[in-house]
Amino acid sequence: MWHIGIDLHPKTLWMGAVDDAGEIMDPLRFDCQDTAAVLRAAQMLRPFRAVIEATGTYRWLYDLLSPHGTVLLAHPLRLRAMIQRRAKTDKLDTRLLANLLRIDQIPLAYVPPRKYQQLRGCLGSGRHLSLVAPRPKAPTERNTTNP
Repeated sequence: MWHIGIDLHPKTLWMGAVDDAGEIMDPLRFDCQDTAAVLRAAQMLRPFRAVIEATGTYRWLYDLLSPHGTVLLAHPLRLRAMIQRRAKTDKLDTRLLANLLRIDQIPLAYVPPRKYQQLRGCLGSGRHLSLVAPRPKAPTERNTTNP
């Protein structure tokens, strides 16, 4: 079985893999818009387990890969607390995620069901709008006398 570590960014992703024996596949870089190439690379490594670090844009990749293998979501803060290192590159991150997955040491994050994820998206948009909407100014003087 292959263990795939995926480092996801808004426009690109890096995918690296390790098999059960420890054989390493060199990390590959993909454009996020090229979903067919991402899927082809994952299908070449079947059967697989993949791990994605939880970011704001993980859901499309989770939905793409889930029908073809097991996909887990790593909790980013727990992962950072667990691993402290000086060098941080995308290639090293993919190898680290793949190796942690191979030894079952991934700190898991909650993956909400699809309908709750959509609701979160709607609520998040509303929250964003309330943060950028103009607010009335607070009065600078208080009228303390009663007319």
